[in-house]
Amino acid sequence: MALHKIVGGLPTGIAASVGRIISRWSYQEYLLHVIAYAALGVDIKRGRIAVRQGNIRDQLTMIEDLMIMRGIAFRKKLVSKLADNIEKAKKKRDGLAHSIYMKTEQGIGIQDTKSGNWDVRVVGDKHFDFKFRHTKKMDPGLIILDRAYLNSVRKEIEDCIRQTRKFHKDVLAALATSLQKQLSQFPNTTLPDQMRNTPLPLLEASRQK
Repeated sequence: MALHKIVGGLPTGIAASVGRIISRWSYQEYLLHVIAYAALGVDIKRGRIAVRQGNIRDQLTMIEDLMIMRGIAFRKKLVSKLADNIEKAKKKRDGLAHSIYMKTEQGIGIQDTKSGNWDVRVVGDKHFDFKFRHTKKMDPGLIILDRAYLNSVRKEIEDCIRQTRKFHKDVLAALATSLQKQLSQFPNTTLPDQMRNTPLPLLEASRQK
């Protein structure tokens, strides 16, 4: 059973790369929330109350369901593929954000698991000495945080952001078309002030008498 020393502070280059990855992931999460707000037909203030942080696939399914309720359908594979890509990137981001960093002969690394549950003994100073039970299904690995790996994670997240922004654009375009169709049926309809400030609100238009 390998022993690795806990790293108290990361080298500047690795710390900067991890920081960029985490900050860009925050923007990815923000984009998903903005799309949900638009699908719900609420502004950001109301959206923050209605939409909580949750499972990525559930969030995208909710958005898809809301769009279907308005007569707008996207290709099923498009939403599913987007969810797959974001979940894959999230797993790597979470590894960087929540793992214990260890010093190895190959460099700074974090623990990875490919199947089952894994346990590892990590020894730092006298206050750190963890020993856990191993299982037959365990297949632990170590991810070395070299420049190639960190760049690949950053690229995956940037690809997700690009795909999500395109999805956002498609959602807004579909909502705008749907809204125009609704308003064309009621030419004398005026919007309440609060709805004028809401991007692409869900309108149940009613004819003015």
